[in-house]
Amino acid sequence: MRSLKTKVIIPLLLVALVGIASSFMGLISLKQLGTAGNEIAAQRVPLIITLDAISSNVQQMQQLLLTHSVMDTKEDKQRVEEQISVSAATLRAYLEAFKEIADDENTYQELAFRNKRRLYTCVCL
Repeated sequence: MRSLKTKVIIPLLLVALVGIASSFMGLISLKQLGTAGNEIAAQRVPLIITLDAISSNVQQMQQLLLTHSVMDTKEDKQRVEEQISVSAATLRAYLEAFKEIADDENTYQELAFRNKRRLYTCVCL
C-alpha cells in the first residue's frame, strides 16, 4: 500500500511535466508565428511604403494646384507650375515603382495563401 505522500506527489509531478511540455510547445509555436509574420511583412512593406508615398504626392499636387489657382502674378504661377511638373514627375516614378512591385499579383496571392496557411497552422499547434 502506498503512502498518502506518494499518491499526491506523483499526480502533481505529472501535471508539472505536462505544463512544462505545453510551455515549450507554446514557445516553439510563438517562434514560428513570429517568423511567418516577419516574412509576410518583408514582402508587403515595400508596397505599403510606395502607396503612402503616392498618397502624399497626390496631396502635395492638390495643394500646388490650389495655390496655382489663387496666384495673381504670372511669375508666381510659373514658379508653382515648375513645382507641379517636378511633383508630377515624382508621382510618375512612384507609380512605376508601384507597378513593378504589384505587377506579379498571382505570385502575391499564392504567397499570401501559403503564409496564411502557415500562420493558421502555427496558431493551431
